[in-house]
Amino acid sequence: MSNFAIDPPIPIRGEPDRPVRSLDQAAEFIRTVPRIDRTWPEVLRKLESAHTPADAEAAAAAFRAWLEAEELAPIAPRPH
Repeated sequence: MSNFAIDPPIPIRGEPDRPVRSLDQAAEFIRTVPRIDRTWPEVLRKLESAHTPADAEAAAAAFRAWLEAEELAPIAPRPH
C-alpha cells in the first residue's frame, strides 16, 4: 500500500486531535474500531490497493462515506 496523503485531513468524531492524514492511517483506523456497516471490507480493500492518485482519491472518498455510515464523521455546525 502506498502512503498517499489525505488533504485535507479527515477529522474523526470524538477525536479532534487525531485527524486521519493518510490512507495508511485510514486503514489502521478501520482495523481498530468496532464496525457496524458491512461495507468496511470493501473500503479497506480500496485503501490498501490504491496505487495512483485517482485510486487514492476514490479510497479517501469511500473512507469518508464509511465514517458517515458509522456515525464517526464530525457533526457539521448548524447555520444560525
